[in-house]
Amino acid sequence: FTWGEGEHGELGQGPRRKALAEPRIVEDLGEINNAQVQAVCCGPSHTIVLGRDGAVYAMGEGAGGKLGLGDDEDVFLPTPVTELRGDPIGQIACGDDFGIAVTKGGQACYWWGRLAGEQSAVPKRLERFDERPADVVAAGGETAIFVVGVTDGSAQKEADGPLVPVFSSVYSIGSNALLLGHGDEENRHGVNLVEALEGHGVVEVSVSATHAAARTQDGRLLMWGEDSRGQLGNGYLVNVTKPHATSTVAGFRFVSVSCGVGCTASMTQYDPDFNVEVAPVGNSGRSTQIGLTLARPPPPEETIMQESSELEKFDEMMGSIAQLTHMIETQGFEGKPRGLPEGSVEYSPGWVQHTDKNTGRKYYESTEDGTVTWLPPDYDSEGDEEGDDFSDEDEGEDDDGPSR
Repeated sequence: FTWGEGEHGELGQGPRRKALAEPRIVEDLGEINNAQVQAVCCGPSHTIVLGRDGAVYAMGEGAGGKLGLGDDEDVFLPTPVTELRGDPIGQIACGDDFGIAVTKGGQACYWWGRLAGEQSAVPKRLERFDERPADVVAAGGETAIFVVGVTDGSAQKEADGPLVPVFSSVYSIGSNALLLGHGDEENRHGVNLVEALEGHGVVEVSVSATHAAARTQDGRLLMWGEDSRGQLGNGYLVNVTKPHATSTVAGFRFVSVSCGVGCTASMTQYDPDFNVEVAPVGNSGRSTQIGLTLARPPPPEETIMQESSELEKFDEMMGSIAQLTHMIETQGFEGKPRGLPEGSVEYSPGWVQHTDKNTGRKYYESTEDGTVTWLPPDYDSEGDEEGDDFSDEDEGEDDDGPSR
């Protein structure tokens, strides 16, 4: 079933139905070899469908070759991606302008559209996974992430209780360096290993246009990317370029995760023996039977990216207009240049509070040594700071002040 906007044919309902306010069956899929659908994924303006027989169908906007049909034409009905007929497909994923298909067993991965600075209107094989099969794939925005080394059932407990260890590796490809997970913002060609996730036993990944998440075998989440809306879940609102632990709730393991553009959702499983060694920061639930204590990880090892401190910039500006200032003072004009940059205030002795021009967030600079930090200088990571309490009495309030 499809519904919503279908200007380019992404609904698969034909050229006469470009919008639907209610779900409607895609009848043409049943007419193509009586296809039984196994999976479906959507980009902003195209849809990819996977049949149980391993066949792949595409519909929607064809710009950039994102349908894999060999041209740039829009398609309003489900159309087989004939270039994939030789390899039964087991998984599919969609980014903004590309599609991904992984064969059953993971021995081959294909992409088409625009990805990592390249473009192809027909599926092309990613040679990286010829030796080690890809078990999991996720795509979003301009990024695709693969997990290799995960076997069926390896994340489940055996009959006698213990977990079968997972020795997986995670690879990424794309043109948004913030989401590649390598600890920097440099673009790389091709598929590259995310070294920071080695040894964590990753069994699931999810990625959107802004951030990514990796779920481990033991029920933890590691996330990276943009955090302007708190989507990384660590409480710091700091963009990170390599995987960093998200806050956890004592007694609950993460069993699935999905990344939206500015949010993240996860399903959990209660396990009284599950705990993590991070500082508790407050109540994260309403249950009266189970105490839901939110545990925040240490701050990410990221610095605020800027060419020089705001105070240094201000001093340079003041020096350059010293003569004008002297003229204003000597000629009796009222008003003198302020002692701080516009929008900045003295936060506490030795610290100035600035406002980031890109995100509007507050950050802090030391007047003694120029240290810059997102966290207030009096922040206590082990305490129960104001604004960290998620209890009912704070519901509806939005505290973006320094205590965050």
